[in-house]
Amino acid sequence: MDIQTNFIKGRMNKSVDERILPMGEYRDALNIRLGSTEGTTIGAVENTKGNEQITTLEHNGTALSANTVCIGAYEDGTTETMYWFVHDPTRGVDMVVSYNTNIQALNYHLISTSVLNFDPKFLVTGVDLIDNFLFFTDDLNPPRVIDVNRQYANSFTEADISVLRPAPITSPTFTLKNVSGDDDFMETNFVSFAYRYKYENLQYSALSQFSEAAFCPGPYLVTLEMYSNTGMRNLFNAAAVSFDTGGASVIGIDLCFKVSNTNVVN
Repeated sequence: MDIQTNFIKGRMNKSVDERILPMGEYRDALNIRLGSTEGTTIGAVENTKGNEQITTLEHNGTALSANTVCIGAYEDGTTETMYWFVHDPTRGVDMVVSYNTNIQALNYHLISTSVLNFDPKFLVTGVDLIDNFLFFTDDLNPPRVIDVNRQYANSFTEADISVLRPAPITSPTFTLKNVSGDDDFMETNFVSFAYRYKYENLQYSALSQFSEAAFCPGPYLVTLEMYSNTGMRNLFNAAAVSFDTGGASVIGIDLCFKVSNTNVVN
C-alpha cells in the first residue's frame, strides 16, 4: 500500500509507525536537508545536491596532482562558502582555499611551499570563522588566523598568519632632557615606559618589558624644617624614548607609561 503525505512541518519522526505518522512529518529521508524560513520556526525540507566536481585546484597554471589530500574543511552556511585545507605532496604545495556556491567563485587565500607545513597525519580539526577571521590549528603548527577578505601575497610569513602576534623583545630606552614650559609631571613621579605593536585589523601584541624609571635626582639635601630629602626631585622634565619598530607587518606602535605608585598603564 502506498502512503502519500506532505512535509509541511519539515520534521523527522521515527517514534511512531509510518501508518499513523502525523500530517506534515516524515519517517525517513535521503539526500535532503532541513532549513528554516524567515517568517516561522517551522523547518523546510529541500533536496541536497549530490557529489560532483565543481572546480579544479591549480598551482602556477597546472592542476594539482592525484595525490592531493584535504586535511580539513569548514562550512560557512551564512554565505554558502566552503573553506578547505589542501596538501599536495607531489608538488610540495599547501593551500587554504574557499568556494562560494552563490557566485561560483573560487578563492585562493594562502599558497605556500614552506610556511604552512601541512601534514596529512595532522588533520585540521579545530576551525572556526569569527566575523571575517578564519582560525585553524592542526596540532602540529602554531594556531593561525587569516582574514578571508584579504589577499595574501605568496611571500607571506608565519608572522602574517600567526594568532600570537610577536611582541617587542626589548624594553624601550630613553634620554632625559629639559624642555621649555611649565610641565613638572616628572619632577616627583617615577615614570617607566613600555610599548606594543599594532598589526592589521586592529590586532595588538603584548606589552614589552618596562624601562627603568626616568628619574635623575639632584644632590642629597635634608632640610631641618621638614626632615626630608629635598634633593629627591627629578632634574629633568622630559624624556626622548627610543624603541624597536618591529617587522614589516607592524603598522603602528603604542607607547605606554606608568608611574611607580600604580599599575595603571597609560
